[in-house]
Amino acid sequence: MTKVLTQHEKFSTKMFPETFRVIPPKISTNGDKSVTNGGLHISPNVAKNIQEKFSKNKFPGRFRADSSGSASSNEKFIDTKFPGKFRVTPKGSPVENGKKFADTQFPGKFRVSSQGSSEGDSSSSSKLPPQYKVKLNGLVKNFNTHPRANMTKIDSVQKWLQDLRFMTEPECMSVLQGKSISGNNTSVEPMVAAAKSNKDSIDAIRSRAAVISVEFAKVFKKIEKERWKHLKSASVRITSHMRSLLHEINTCIHDMPPYLFEEEAAIMEECAKLSQYLESMGETNGHKLSTTPIVNSLTELGKSFSTVVDMALGYLVQSMVQTVDESNSAYCVQSTISHIISLGLEGEHMCYLIAREGGVKTLFDLCRDDSMSQTHCQALRGIATISCVSESISALEKTGGVECLTDILCNISLGESMRSEAAGVIAQITSPSMNHYQHIMGFIENLDDLIRALLNLCVQASTHEVFLLATAAIANITFMDSMAVDCLSSYNAAKIIVAACSMNKAESVFAKDQVATILANMSVLDASVSEIKDNNGIQLLLSYLQQRPLQNSDAEIAASERVLQKTAIAVTRLCRAPENASIIVQNKGVPLLVNLCRNIKARNNSDGVLIASLAALRKISSLIGPECLDVLDVQQLIKPTLIDSYLICSQMEESFV
Repeated sequence: MTKVLTQHEKFSTKMFPETFRVIPPKISTNGDKSVTNGGLHISPNVAKNIQEKFSKNKFPGRFRADSSGSASSNEKFIDTKFPGKFRVTPKGSPVENGKKFADTQFPGKFRVSSQGSSEGDSSSSSKLPPQYKVKLNGLVKNFNTHPRANMTKIDSVQKWLQDLRFMTEPECMSVLQGKSISGNNTSVEPMVAAAKSNKDSIDAIRSRAAVISVEFAKVFKKIEKERWKHLKSASVRITSHMRSLLHEINTCIHDMPPYLFEEEAAIMEECAKLSQYLESMGETNGHKLSTTPIVNSLTELGKSFSTVVDMALGYLVQSMVQTVDESNSAYCVQSTISHIISLGLEGEHMCYLIAREGGVKTLFDLCRDDSMSQTHCQALRGIATISCVSESISALEKTGGVECLTDILCNISLGESMRSEAAGVIAQITSPSMNHYQHIMGFIENLDDLIRALLNLCVQASTHEVFLLATAAIANITFMDSMAVDCLSSYNAAKIIVAACSMNKAESVFAKDQVATILANMSVLDASVSEIKDNNGIQLLLSYLQQRPLQNSDAEIAASERVLQKTAIAVTRLCRAPENASIIVQNKGVPLLVNLCRNIKARNNSDGVLIASLAALRKISSLIGPECLDVLDVQQLIKPTLIDSYLICSQMEESFV
């Protein structure tokens, strides 16, 4: 039997989803019994209870429906009792004066959609806050208290701009912040991504190569100990790692050059030979096997392995160098140079590969390009990083690197940061601690200009780091040629450096190390000795005799030892003049030297500091006399031979229990 719905029931069924649909029951009385619209006969009391349960006061405000069950056309539907997202204006509702109330012009949370409301009808307006109450007589009136009035008369774009002052859309802000500001990045981003990919590929290949090197060491150890049973499994691991390495190389290098294909084929051939030999070896039966064939096979495999790794890394490094050479984007060049610097810090082998693939020449060419001036500092830092191998120094000589660095240092118009980076390159290529220490082509020709420019940088240095780089370059230059000391003396280097130290530019132990080196090397010349004395250089050196490492790091401990040793050497050289020895005695320099000889902790257990201090005391005593020393110090530190005094002081705190 088809159920006949009333007009109100039709409206409730069509306008609301099932989740929120409420059909109020229609109660009809029939004598002493009542009948619901479902056809069930119940008592009047039960019918009353049902009607009370379905009254509007029994439902929450957001799902409450105000309907009396009648379907008259003048029935009022008050949608203000529903949230904006579920509010519906029923079709066919009468509109007074033929005008519709345009609720779409108001935000959803303040929208009121009511038709036929009279001015005295408070059923809808009473549910709104007082500042948003409106009278709906077919006319839109102003708000009572809110400043934004006559919103229906404002253009929608203007209304949106006004609303932006009071609200924020987090999703829109996130999208805007994620967009790039620069406009032409379409051609730059792939090159930057390619450089990053090459760096990651190099790291991946090097990590696999390190694993294979460890496996090779294990195999040779097993052969040495004649552990034949484990040899086959170890060799299988090597061949497996070799295949993984070749797969990694093929993945990283898309356009494989022919020479890499040939080396990969050689590796696979050597792996096959190794496996074939191990399979044919069979049981030993107590006989000692000959290790020569398997050692030869492993040696050939190791050579092929080293060659293919070197070629693959060189190919990827060459791609990064070409990016620096060919790119016109400063951002791309800086990003690629940062990867090159990172590779150079990983070891001398990577520095060798970068220099072999033309990295030094490319970076110097970049420094000469005025259109890429914003990349010059990073290019110089890259040169300093990779200039720790002889191949880099040779490439620097071929490309005229010394002349380029001299021009940069002598150009006062350039910033301090760029000139300090050039000083860092000079300090690196002239470091006496490097194995390839040698005279550099073009260095003597530009020596005078270099020293003058570096001394000016010491005067103008605004930070401790800049002063450290400048003094390190000067100190290293003094070891290269004796002409450097003459140039320093002609430019009053002692006065400049001592004055800079009085301004606290040399606070770190590393800067003091460079200052002590310069003054010690300048003390060889008599003209420099008087200059150091006249500018309070002796007092500065005596203060360095109390240097102690502020931290327990190995670098700082080693630097402190160098400061003490070089200061003692400088004091010994300065004591050629008797007046300088008197100044040292007057400033209580002798007790400081004695303390370094007797206190093993004061000299950081350094034999070099001990010998230099003993030599300084003997020099002072020879000029002033033993009166400046105690009797015990004279008997132990002056009268015996230097070797005997060294043995006495070095064994002073040893225990023979």
